[in-house]
Amino acid sequence: MFFGMGQKVRETPLVWLYRVHWIDLKGPSERFEDSDIVSITPVGRGALRALDEAAAEKQSSTTAVALDGDDPTALAKVIEQIMSMGTCALVDRYFSQDVFLAAAQRTKIERILTGPNPEKRLAGLGQALADVNIDRDFEIRVDEEDQHHDRFVIPDDGPVWALGASMNGVGARHSVMTEIKGPPAEAIRARFEETWSAAQQLEPASQHSDPPVAEKHREEEPGPDAEPQDAGKN
Repeated sequence: MFFGMGQKVRETPLVWLYRVHWIDLKGPSERFEDSDIVSITPVGRGALRALDEAAAEKQSSTTAVALDGDDPTALAKVIEQIMSMGTCALVDRYFSQDVFLAAAQRTKIERILTGPNPEKRLAGLGQALADVNIDRDFEIRVDEEDQHHDRFVIPDDGPVWALGASMNGVGARHSVMTEIKGPPAEAIRARFEETWSAAQQLEPASQHSDPPVAEKHREEEPGPDAEPQDAGKN
């Protein structure tokens, strides 16, 4: 802002850039005119380069949460971090009923993409879906093609977080939860959506469904100390 004729005159951005020598103005007169030719000075180019470097450093910087193997609060730290992300999706190849309640009741995860086996793990998740009342949209889908090995927490927008271990393995060994920004995060988000659309929804277990065939066979097989069925008969 500068003064003229006894009153304050607001300085325009163009005039300010000229005054600090970031740009040069060339025209038919000494006055600032719309027809002036604007060029960036060496000082201006240096300032822009510094701004670009600062933006690139901010974009590439990462945040990580270390999860020690002997820390009994490791899972709580993961849950706290996921809670701060709001509505999100989880990609976890080995997600199990052991951490189902934590994900369903203490976060805003709405979609979980998991792997296709073993059947016992999926049966446990189906039973959890049937037993637990969840007061929001919540769905588990199975990636039958088993395309995802890495584990991610994917908010609706913003950075994606990579989990160094499956949620049910957090605290069992040392791992790190790492923030991923920019184009890599968007690539992960796009890949997830593609896989999710083709994945099979996991249905809640029916209260009247029979146990899996493999379990029935195991129950019917005699133990090593069992007597023959015709024992005692002559």
